[in-house]
Amino acid sequence: MTTPSKIQLGSRSPAKSPWSYAGSGLGSPLMSPIPGMLAGGELPGMETLDLNSENVGNQLNTILSSFKTDSSLKFFLSEDFDAVKHVGNAIGNGTVSRSLQETENAANLVSAQVREEVIRRQDALLGEVEAVSALEQQIESLSDGLNKLATTTDQLVDSLNDPFEKIQRSIHKMKNAALAADLLQQVVRFQTCSNKLQSFCNSNDSMDADGLKSTAEAVRELEELAKTPPLDRVDIVARELPAIRKASSEYKNKVTDTLRNAMASGDPLIIAAALQSLALLGNLEERLNVEVKNLVAQAQKAIIEGFDTKQVVQKTAQSTRADIAPPEMWKRLDGAMEQLHDVIVQIIKLQFVLQWKQDPTVPSFLNNATELHVCRAFFKLFTKNFLDHIRSLNRAKSLTPGAVLFHALCDDYPRLLQIFGSLCDRLMNTATLSQLDGFVSGSVITRDELDGYFLDALLPIEKQYLALSLSRVTDPIISLFRPDAPSPGTIAANGLARLFAAELSSTMSDPKLFVNSSKNVAAALYMYAGKAQEVLGDAKDKSVSDLYDGLYALGAAAHTMFGLQITNGKEVTEAAEVLTALSETFLEKLFLDIRTTVDSSLLKMKDDFMNEEGKASAESTTHMKERYILVLSEKLRRFKTESLDRVVRSRALSMSVHTLARQTLSKFVLHASLLWSLDLRRRTVLAADMSELEAVVVKVCAQKDLGESYSAFRAFRKLVQMEIDELASIDDNLLEMLSELKPSCVVIHILGRARAPLLQPHRRMQWSTKYMVEWIDSHSEEEAMESANECLVAYEKFTESDESQNAVDMIPEYKLLKELGPKLLQIYKRRAGLSSSKPAVVS
Repeated sequence: MTTPSKIQLGSRSPAKSPWSYAGSGLGSPLMSPIPGMLAGGELPGMETLDLNSENVGNQLNTILSSFKTDSSLKFFLSEDFDAVKHVGNAIGNGTVSRSLQETENAANLVSAQVREEVIRRQDALLGEVEAVSALEQQIESLSDGLNKLATTTDQLVDSLNDPFEKIQRSIHKMKNAALAADLLQQVVRFQTCSNKLQSFCNSNDSMDADGLKSTAEAVRELEELAKTPPLDRVDIVARELPAIRKASSEYKNKVTDTLRNAMASGDPLIIAAALQSLALLGNLEERLNVEVKNLVAQAQKAIIEGFDTKQVVQKTAQSTRADIAPPEMWKRLDGAMEQLHDVIVQIIKLQFVLQWKQDPTVPSFLNNATELHVCRAFFKLFTKNFLDHIRSLNRAKSLTPGAVLFHALCDDYPRLLQIFGSLCDRLMNTATLSQLDGFVSGSVITRDELDGYFLDALLPIEKQYLALSLSRVTDPIISLFRPDAPSPGTIAANGLARLFAAELSSTMSDPKLFVNSSKNVAAALYMYAGKAQEVLGDAKDKSVSDLYDGLYALGAAAHTMFGLQITNGKEVTEAAEVLTALSETFLEKLFLDIRTTVDSSLLKMKDDFMNEEGKASAESTTHMKERYILVLSEKLRRFKTESLDRVVRSRALSMSVHTLARQTLSKFVLHASLLWSLDLRRRTVLAADMSELEAVVVKVCAQKDLGESYSAFRAFRKLVQMEIDELASIDDNLLEMLSELKPSCVVIHILGRARAPLLQPHRRMQWSTKYMVEWIDSHSEEEAMESANECLVAYEKFTESDESQNAVDMIPEYKLLKELGPKLLQIYKRRAGLSSSKPAVVS
């Protein structure tokens, strides 16, 4: 194939070919815009392009030279690239001609497809135009049909209107005839009801239940007919209306009178008929309100007459003070209660009828006829008026009849409350009714409601009564605890107890008043406790024993009034428990001095037995009366006669006495075990002191109540009287006797008999007797035995030293304790339930 040297390229011509394409090359003639090509391969408007390889190469070199001058593009070109040679090769091998041929083929293909698409769309558009034309023709046909239909319809309506107008005139005539018939019927009914009302009012059938209800129906129908517009223009009706209204008013008044008479007589059927008649007439609630106010006025009148100051309070000529006449006052109150009872019974019966649940088969006229609870409405008004009257008496000036009457009622308020309580009991019997002639009703008012209404009215009197009650129970306490008064004892407490019991017994009939009175008594008890507590802080001028007696007696009396299980007496019993607890505090104060005396007397025991040189002073002292045992015995005797014999016996007192006696014996044994250098003479004196103390203690506390302390005391006295040789036998009888004592007590006492250098723990440590006693009380028995064992160990070390080389034998007390100590400790642990797995402390 020969490569043409020149190729003709067509330029873009929009007029000849709208489907043309344009583009831009990269500066090369081969990449210049190619115009659209038509079918047949001809390229109109072609321009001649010289494709000589040399010219094309030169043009390419020109382009490449611009690349080489750009620093960012020159590295894409090789240094030895020959553009002329490269173009010549491309033309020579046919690459350019093939590309042009492929381009021409593609242009021909695109032109054919575009022509087909244009023809297809043109055909579719022509089809749509034809469809629109057909649619317009159909719309014109439809419009013609509708016009014809409208014309036909108008003709049909005109043909139907003629007979309908005739029918309409006939219907109008029929309606007029029906209205005339109804009007005539109403006139006839009006005359019938009018005749019935006139005949009933002229007869004596008003007390008949059925007649009341039937006439009420006639009156209601007359009133409804009179309000009907056509009927009120009828001449016969218009002439009779004034007479009908007058008869209707007379009938209503007659029904009201019948209701009042039935309420007074207590006939529930007549009351029900009257109420149903009022309900039918539409003025039931109005008449009920009137009746409630009427009954409230009657009740208020009864109260005013019962509390009439002119009748029950009089002024004497000799005094400006008004005096009360109690018999006359209570007599008038009883009469007022009777009147009040009759009034309230009427309102209760009225409410009872309103609450009737009738037989479902019988038509009900009272269901939902009124929402007024006449009983509660009555009591609300009555309570308010009654309360206002009581307050007016309370506001009266002092010494005036109103004030005197008010205070008289306050003084005997429980009786007044009892009168109203009896009234409530009677009213509840009336308020609670059972089945009657097919009618069933529950209680119309509860007892709590009744009590609440009357208590609200009597509230000022109750407040004043409780205030006076509080003064009655607290004023004597203030008087008892005057600074110059002696301590209140049992007699004063019993007097207060009787006062409290009388105050409470007067209110037992009313639980609520009783609770309030109990609170007053409790307040008085707390006041007594507070006053006594003040005295406890500074009892120099008061007898503590008397205070204890008063507290205990008053607390016991308060518990006796109610018992711990009575709910109503909760306040009093709680206050009584406070008094009991406070009495125990006074008891502690009572025993504090004697315990201090016992401790101080026992601390003098060493001084009485030992002087500074360790010699006996029991016989050489010139103040025999000051010996510790004499002082201690005398203090215990005086405590018994001046305190114990005068106070009220109680469980707490007995326990305190037992504790004091046992502690005295135990402390004596402890102090005595700490003595040393106890020769036979001293031990004899010590045994005599123990006998003296025993004789006094058993008078303070019975021997059977001394317990283990007494057994230990007697065992220690036997120990004091025994010699070391007797103790060395260590037989079962001896161990049984010594087991009553603590092992440390026995060991320390035997150490006190030994000579130096075998010393007791407090002497070895150079402790005072007081410190040693406190140390033993604060440490365990094993620790005390360990301290005693240290004395034995110290003695062993002493005998092994050079200083004791001349000693012949161990002292006998050491030998005895080495054998006796472990046995006593083992017995002690076994009795105490301690573990015996550990080795004995004393070795």
